[in-house]
Amino acid sequence: MQRDHISRVDFVKIDVEGFECQVFKGAQHLLSSVKPRMIQTEVWRHMVNCNPQKYLQMFESSKYKVTQDQNCQVPDAAIQADISNFWMCYNQSDSTSVGSLLQQADVGGDIRRIVRLSLVP
Repeated sequence: MQRDHISRVDFVKIDVEGFECQVFKGAQHLLSSVKPRMIQTEVWRHMVNCNPQKYLQMFESSKYKVTQDQNCQVPDAAIQADISNFWMCYNQSDSTSVGSLLQQADVGGDIRRIVRLSLVP
């Protein structure tokens, strides 16, 4: 992202089958400088070389609200199943949902600033 001079990202979707911690070990600049408005991630009860609670705490320490509610209204960091979906919201003072965030990013010829991180077979 630094190399491509991307300074703003609205939405990040992470689907890397238990390797989420490794993604963010290599993407610390994303949380520290770019600060996407919203991140959707799976959290596995058993993650590769990672503790799921420490993974969620990484977002909290970066000033994200951690929730299982895509509207980011109810903070919740409890892992309740083998795989749980979480939403991380940064500076989410309004009640922006994913749907409205994506619509906003596509209005008025604006460029979508959406990143999807996934495993490539």
